[in-house]
This record gives sequence, C-alpha cells and structure tokens, in this order.
Amino acid sequence: MRLKLDEILILKLGGSLLTDKSKPFSLREKVLNDTIQQIVDSKKKLILIHGGGSFGHPVAKDYNISNGINPNIQNQIFGLAKTHDVMNQLNSKIIKTLLEKNFPAITIQPSSIFMTSAKKISTRAFDVIETALDLGILPVLYGDIILDSNSSFSIISGDQIILEICKILKNFKIKKVIFTIEKEGIFIKLSGNIMQTSNMILSS
Repeated sequence: MRLKLDEILILKLGGSLLTDKSKPFSLREKVLNDTIQQIVDSKKKLILIHGGGSFGHPVAKDYNISNGINPNIQNQIFGLAKTHDVMNQLNSKIIKTLLEKNFPAITIQPSSIFMTSAKKISTRAFDVIETALDLGILPVLYGDIILDSNSSFSIISGDQIILEICKILKNFKIKKVIFTIEKEGIFIKLSGNIMQTSNMILSS
C-alpha cells in the first residue's frame, strides 16, 4: 500500500491537433514530433490519450458507428472493424514516435478494457494502466469503438475515457487534465484543474 499517492497528469492530444481534418488519414508529422518531444523533455508521469481526427471520424461517420447497430446500413460491421483499424494506425504512429525517442510507451486499447450495457459503461479494467505507470511506462489510450453486451456497439471518446479514469483510478492522484487543440489560447475551467491550450504546458 502506498503511503502517498504519486501525482500524474492526463494529457489529451486532440485529433484536430495531430491531423488535418480536411484530408482523410492525414498526419501533421511535425506537430506530432514536436509534441512528443515536449512530452519526453517534461519528464512528467502521465497518461496520454488522443483523438481520432481525420483517421477515425470519417470512417465512423460513413458507417454511423456511434448510433449502434443498424441493419439498414450496408457493411456496417465491416465499418466497425475498419474504424478500429484506422484508429490503431494513428495510434501506431504515435507509439512509434515515442519509441524512436527512446521513451517507453504502450498502447492500451479501450475496446479491450471497456464495454457498455444499454449504452452505459459497464466494464473498466484499470490495473494494467496503474501497473504500466508503476513500471515507468507511458500508457497511451485513444477514442475507439466500444462493444455493447446487447449485441451492439458505439464509440467511446477520449473525453469519456478521461472521465472514467478520473472516477476509477485509485493508486495515483490526478493533478491536472490538459487538453491540447489546434487553436491558439488557453481556457481554464475555474471549477477544477482542467486546461485547454494549443501550447504544451507540461513544464508549468
């Protein structure tokens, strides 16, 4: 048992920051590289979560994944799998960039640790996240498909994942949740430590 909880940050990289939403499957490589370098340089213990941007959103929209199973949508189950795959592709690019900088990071697939029951999140397995943090490994999660126990599915967003982590994580104290977007400026929600900014502020 810990005598004192370690403090961590949760960092959300918006999909609009990492990708060009006007071009499907486009990656802003310089932005990604600069952002990852700042994460590495900060030496902060954190959980990283990223959005789908021009990878996940167009496919999910084409097959109406967020609204669940619909027999009238042709090849929707294929679209479900494709949505998951393109998110894996984006995530792999992020993990690769971290590893190229000799920074230990692993993917934790949300579709493997979350499920819903009648659209309410019913399954959360966070031991793997806490163990990774204990080992000095950066856990990386992302917006993903989520299966429902009633033979359906939906989407779990990065923001929903953050909320669940904040509610359930036991062995670490979340100091701040930081949202990065492509717009200039900083927004601070006065009711809590929630920041939104286009510039990394991990050193503050």
